[in-house]
Amino acid sequence: MQMQEVRRFLWKYYFDHPADEIVVSSPHLSVVDFFLSKRTTRIGLTARQFIGELDYDLLNPLKDFSPQAQTALQRVEAAEHKAKDQEIFLAWLTNSIPLEGPHGRVMSVSRRIELAQFCYERRKAFFVACPAMAVEVSLTTDRARDRSRNPTRSDGPDASHTVMALSYCDIFFTRDRHQGNSAGAVRRMLKGLSLAYVCVEPKQLSKLLQTGVSTIT
Repeated sequence: MQMQEVRRFLWKYYFDHPADEIVVSSPHLSVVDFFLSKRTTRIGLTARQFIGELDYDLLNPLKDFSPQAQTALQRVEAAEHKAKDQEIFLAWLTNSIPLEGPHGRVMSVSRRIELAQFCYERRKAFFVACPAMAVEVSLTTDRARDRSRNPTRSDGPDASHTVMALSYCDIFFTRDRHQGNSAGAVRRMLKGLSLAYVCVEPKQLSKLLQTGVSTIT
């Protein structure tokens, strides 16, 4: 989703070129695989095949990165973090910059760096156009503030779920109180964006489904 957001933003504001609509959901796993693997997309990919080909020995160590990064951020003072804001933003954004331009030609490393800088210099418009990117930044900020919490290996997957649910769903239901509190904090930080309603109790969800999302204020 974030790759699609960044691509659409650059096509519109940098290249002045028409962009495809963002694909929020699809019944075909091949569509998802396309965003990850491009030219090696597996046509007709099934859920069983996708799961069967996952290398869990490779994925498991990645779960340690999130708590390690969060612990490091908890130790950073606000002034130091602000001083490195641009460096952090550009490093974070790099993987979401398209490899090819609007006409299908591969872009040089220098051009992709230029595009990342373009996004940084227009952060306000960028985050409005890219809600999943905005939610991730705000979620990271909120979690770093809680210096008393000991991050766990599940924080990475929880963050990914929160980012996508808040950005592109009507309702985000979770029984994880910490996840719900963080999601609520992000909603307050990003009042200008239309984000999912957060509920942590089944009664809340039931009432919401009965009354309709349109009743939320």
